[in-house]
Amino acid sequence: MSKVIYDIACDTYLFLFTINYQWGAKDFSSFYEPIKDSNYIFQRAELEKSGETENYYQAVALILKSYWFGFMTLSFGDMPYTNAQQTEIGGDEFFKPVYDEQKVIFSGILQDLEQANTLLKNAGVCAEAVDADVMYKGDALKWRKFANSLSLRFYMRLSEKISTDFDPAANIAKMVNNSGEFPILDSNESNASISFVGTDDINSWIGGPLYFSFR
Repeated sequence: MSKVIYDIACDTYLFLFTINYQWGAKDFSSFYEPIKDSNYIFQRAELEKSGETENYYQAVALILKSYWFGFMTLSFGDMPYTNAQQTEIGGDEFFKPVYDEQKVIFSGILQDLEQANTLLKNAGVCAEAVDADVMYKGDALKWRKFANSLSLRFYMRLSEKISTDFDPAANIAKMVNNSGEFPILDSNESNASISFVGTDDINSWIGGPLYFSFR
């Protein structure tokens, strides 16, 4: 079903916004693609890097993996986690991974984020990642802030659940009251965002600085 919500007259252009309702089973396997990339980065770092450079790449991989698993479990609930993305090992448990309970997934996510924070403690700025890291230019402190802020977000979500497996209040207090050990996002300068204004009017956001550049 498609329904026109509203239209906007913008100069000579008319934009129609619609919602398409499609009910039925959906395959969320495509969401695992960035997690596969994260696992690849982690493994390559273990084989090819050393010292703080290895720590940097592995920590970033854990943070991105946690971000995506967090997004997916908040969207879908229980899903393959423990045995996911391990088909190269062989065996039915990896080719047909079981659905883990959401609390198991969050437990793994929070452990990975804490490990990432620890790995990045002495990483400083990773020189070889300055150009490759499009978000933080190799700045380990900013990645730590992102990791710990993600943890806080997930603990806040968990605080709404009745469960004895987590102690959100205590963990939130531990992080907020120890900024040296758990730095968090505290300004727009450290936001986890990637700015792309476009290169011409074709691929620029509507209303962006290049949108009317053809005139």
